[in-house]
Amino acid sequence: MSTFVPWGTSHVVVVVLTVVGAIALGPLGRRAPAAVVGTLRRTLAVVLVVTTLAYQLYAFEPGRAGQTLPLWLSDLVPYVAAWALWRGSQWAYGMTYYWALTLTVQAIATPALGGPDFPAPSFLAFFAAHVLPIWAAVLLTWGLGRRPGWADYGRTVGATLLWAAVAQPVNLLSGANYGYLDRKPDAASILDLFGPYPVYLLVEAAVVLVVWALITWPWTPARRVNAVSAG
Repeated sequence: MSTFVPWGTSHVVVVVLTVVGAIALGPLGRRAPAAVVGTLRRTLAVVLVVTTLAYQLYAFEPGRAGQTLPLWLSDLVPYVAAWALWRGSQWAYGMTYYWALTLTVQAIATPALGGPDFPAPSFLAFFAAHVLPIWAAVLLTWGLGRRPGWADYGRTVGATLLWAAVAQPVNLLSGANYGYLDRKPDAASILDLFGPYPVYLLVEAAVVLVVWALITWPWTPARRVNAVSAG
């Protein structure tokens, strides 16, 4: 089996499928019968949980417990997205919106994925855990009319800080690098533009906070009222 190469054939196919699926899900969510959309939501939720949990169990190595724990943020996003799809909880929807449409998109663009190419389990699990949350966020936002607000912004920032507070001690104790909190990934990524350690962490945090604010603002009530008045 060949080794995965960023922006090789398999990667390009995944990116195209991600974009095509995202474009299709908005109109589908708005126009399809409620029963069809409900089935789609539940199916996506189940697939997210089953594929993510199965691979986490498969990848766990007792001899390297500290470095094979499901402590990447991408290990958490599928479960949050599945809850948002299944139960419709606002807090889960908000976190899915921010995490999937920014961090997950960036991870697909510059995947830190070593090992074999398609159809290896690691390849399938990695992209399922990243593509499906993006589709979930698109379906819920542009298909079903869910909207993030500043409370969701605050909750997601708090949840991200809590995740980092858990991941960083594990990094220090085990030598792992969850969240790239201690060093940049070996593969090229946007972090290469943000300077050396620890400067890149501060720049990354500032960029994330600004981008999340920018993708919140268009949905806020004041912004929508002003847009209607201007029209």
